Amino acid sequence: MHLIPIHKAYALMSLITLTLGSFSIGKQLHDNFFIHYQLTLMDTNLLVKGFIVLLGLTIIPIEAMHHTSIIIQLISLSISILLAILFIQIELIILKKVRLKQYASLNMSNTQQNVSLVITSNPSLLIKEIMIAALVGASEEILYRGMLTNIALDIPNHFISLFSLFIINLFFGLSHISQGSMHVLTKFTLGSTCLLIYLYTGTVVAPIVLHASFNIIAVYYNWRVSHGH
Repeated sequence: MHLIPIHKAYALMSLITLTLGSFSIGKQLHDNFFIHYQLTLMDTNLLVKGFIVLLGLTIIPIEAMHHTSIIIQLISLSISILLAILFIQIELIILKKVRLKQYASLNMSNTQQNVSLVITSNPSLLIKEIMIAALVGASEEILYRGMLTNIALDIPNHFISLFSLFIINLFFGLSHISQGSMHVLTKFTLGSTCLLIYLYTGTVVAPIVLHASFNIIAVYYNWRVSHGH
C-alpha cells in the first residue's frame, strides 16, 4: 500500500517541498535579487507563491478543491468574513498581552517594515498593499488548504492522514516565525480554522475569503496606526 498515488509521487513531493519552503525561497530571492528592483518582501512572496500555485494546478485540478452547493458557499463566505474580523481582534489582544504595542508588526517581518513607512508617506500605495495582501492570502490557501490538504486526505492510513494535516498547519504557522514567536500560534490557529471551514464546506473559496479578509484588515489597521488613528 502506497501512502500517496504512485504516479503522482514525485510531482506531489516537489509541490510539498516548494510550498513548505515558499517563504524561505521568497526571502532569499528578495534579499539577493528583487530588492534591487524596489520590490518588497510581500511582492516577492506573492510572485513565488503564484508560481507554485500555477505549478500545483498542473498536478491537482481546481475541481478537487471545489465541490459544494451555491447555498453553502454563500453562507460560508459570510461566516468567513466575520471570522476574519474576529481573528484580527483576537490577535490584537494576544499581541498586546505580550507587550507588542505597535500593530505595525502584525503582518510584516523586520525586513518589511520599510513598507509601513512607504505607505505612511504615500497613502496611494495602500490599495496596492491591500491587493497584494489579499492575493498572498488566496495563494497560501490554495497551496496549504486546497493542495496539501487534498494530498493529506488521499493518504489511506487515517492516522497518518490526520498527522499530515497537523504538520501542514504547523508549517503554515512556522512560516510566519519571522514576525515573532507569538505569530506562529495565532497563524496556526488561523490555519486550523481555514482547514475546518474547507473540510466543512468542501470549497477552497471559503478559506480564501477568510484569509484574504484577515490580511486586508491587517494592512488597513496598520495604515490607520501609522497615521495615528
